[in-house]
Amino acid sequence: MACHGHSLRRRCRNRREVRYRMSVRVPKIISHLHYIINDNGSVCIDKLRMDRNAFHTLVLLTKDIGGLTDSKSMSSSEKLAMFLNILAQHEKNRSIKVDYIRSGWSVSQAFNECLSAILKLTPLLLVNSMLSADEAAAFKLRHGRKEEAARLYEQLVKSHGNIEALVGLIQTAAHADIEKAEAYEKQK
Repeated sequence: MACHGHSLRRRCRNRREVRYRMSVRVPKIISHLHYIINDNGSVCIDKLRMDRNAFHTLVLLTKDIGGLTDSKSMSSSEKLAMFLNILAQHEKNRSIKVDYIRSGWSVSQAFNECLSAILKLTPLLLVNSMLSADEAAAFKLRHGRKEEAARLYEQLVKSHGNIEALVGLIQTAAHADIEKAEAYEKQK
């Protein structure tokens, strides 16, 4: 008997929630998305931290390469707009739920789908680190930090065996330690 009373209370609690039909919510969702993306460029920059052209390019990339798909009730552009809004504004699930008129589960699901699609784009979006380490060593050499530059060039030679890194190592070692420079010169 106690078990039946518990389930009855749970049903009564759920009745107090106001539920809207999807047919009522869809026009509001579309108008909100249109307001953010298509209506004004400054709103798109404020909410998503990118302009409309960059947003549409990112939508195409996440669809083609990342595998982001439209679901039955949510487009991929809406999913990506929610994702970017959460990241750009540091907003919580509850505030996005109110803004986009979606359930918390839908917002969380869309965020996870977009995150996996963006992670699939990382080889396309990230830059090769070999160039940055070489440039960092050259920067340190230009600014008088020869020992640090020599260490970076030495790491580059050991990891990649690059001729340019070996030349940079010889030049930096010549400033700091001539015997080391002669030893590296023999390796060349």
